Amino acid sequence: MIREDEIYVRIKQFLTSKGWIVIGGEPPNGTNNIPRIELKDMETKEKGSKGSKKIDLVFFKDGYFLLNELKSVFNQKDVNKLNEITQNEKWRKSFINALYEKRIFKWNNIKINPEDYIKSDIYLIKSISYSAGNKIPNDFVVFIVGKEKITIKFGLNINTAIKNLFV
Repeated sequence: MIREDEIYVRIKQFLTSKGWIVIGGEPPNGTNNIPRIELKDMETKEKGSKGSKKIDLVFFKDGYFLLNELKSVFNQKDVNKLNEITQNEKWRKSFINALYEKRIFKWNNIKINPEDYIKSDIYLIKSISYSAGNKIPNDFVVFIVGKEKITIKFGLNINTAIKNLFV
């Protein structure tokens, strides 16, 4: 089984080689040179990170954001978290706000209409990376990280336009 920090490094390299831009995340052990993307729960009035959500890696390509969670083994909690973020307008808005707060758009010369991303989840791709397991949720892109290679698996509901982003 491959450790989460190794998966993190390999997925970053793999996806950047496919034209994806790393725009932020929450690296294992907290050390890296990318901005930390923290989605704040607007309904929580307490200070700090209580109620917030962090995504392990966030990428951008051709108008799409790839939200990637990594673990050594498949973790249903990661699937649930990404479903909650993408399916709930409150969390989509928090995601866009977090990107503005960290000046992600400016630093990466990304131009989007924020309302398109807040009102709909069609430009948010949910993905998980792991080395042990074989679950592929229907609306996820899954990266199986092996010792020698990374294999991409697409859930049944992933359309051709999204699949083509990984060629």
